[in-house]
Amino acid sequence: MNKKRLLQLADIVENQIHSLSFFDSSGFNMRYVQHDCGTPSCIAGFVLEQSELKWDDSMYYTNHVAEYLDISHEDAIRLCEPSDIERRFWQDITPSQAAKTIRRLVDTGEVKWIRE
Repeated sequence: MNKKRLLQLADIVENQIHSLSFFDSSGFNMRYVQHDCGTPSCIAGFVLEQSELKWDDSMYYTNHVAEYLDISHEDAIRLCEPSDIERRFWQDITPSQAAKTIRRLVDTGEVKWIRE
């Protein structure tokens, strides 16, 4: 586990505005990897930006997230696709919640999403 990269990611995500619409040009929204303008949107989007990898629709982004953050593929999926929360509520996940989830992973080794 690359704790330094995870904590940097948590800090970046936490400082985003909570974008509630896909049509917003920036901010954090777990429903989308990136906004129409190409800016990152979700955890995976910010990882792609940090790693300077360009988004490719054919890419399975969780493979890259796992490699870049040095976590298991299963943890990358749980981090990017929160199964604890119904998909229709993913856009309600705040930057603060996402940052807490990332920090919990660093502290406990477990990805556990909790709705505030």
